[in-house]
Amino acid sequence: MVTTISCESDIHYKLVEEGNDGQYSSARYAVYSYDCNNNNNNNEPVSIHAWIQAMMMQEEQSSSAADGVATVIRDCNYSGVFFETKGCTSSAANAKTKQFVEFVLVDAPCLTSFAETNPDETAFRKHFVVSSNQQTAAVALSPF
Repeated sequence: MVTTISCESDIHYKLVEEGNDGQYSSARYAVYSYDCNNNNNNNEPVSIHAWIQAMMMQEEQSSSAADGVATVIRDCNYSGVFFETKGCTSSAANAKTKQFVEFVLVDAPCLTSFAETNPDETAFRKHFVVSSNQQTAAVALSPF
């Protein structure tokens, strides 16, 4: 999947590599920014800090950045996925460090079969706070 670039968002997800090790299929993505006002259409890799900031914003950009990840996952041909990123420390994610965002989707049909045959609706309940806002179903609480 190659993400179509539009001026609605400056965060885009690009398929970099697909693979299969004989057991698992996978797809690696990189995150890029796109300047709609730049005539030479340069894509620049997005730092972890900038991506986190975009995901946390309360405006349309956050929705667009999060929707982009959701779209990539939804549009992949896997019935279930492991979403994996490179490890990152808080100091490596700061604005001065140029560690760029990449993630891998790994085909995990075992997750789908497990969720469909043995759902446990209470398994993660303690990690979520239900919101009174109808637009937000729940907020995950990080133990970190």
